[in-house]
Amino acid sequence: MEPAAIRVMVTEVLGVFGSIEAAIHNAGIQHVAAVETFPEAKWDTILAINLTAAFHLTKAV
Repeated sequence: MEPAAIRVMVTEVLGVFGSIEAAIHNAGIQHVAAVETFPEAKWDTILAINLTAAFHLTKAV
């Protein structure tokens, strides 16, 4: 998840279409494991894709 890349994408969309009427946050991943064996890096990746990317897209739009 790269906030700068998200901002570039929004700028390019605005350049082509002039406005954004709706943003659909449909990216998401999942990993299933017991909490005691759940990899911390996987947890960080899930949050980055499922939550943080949606935040940055909303902010950019």
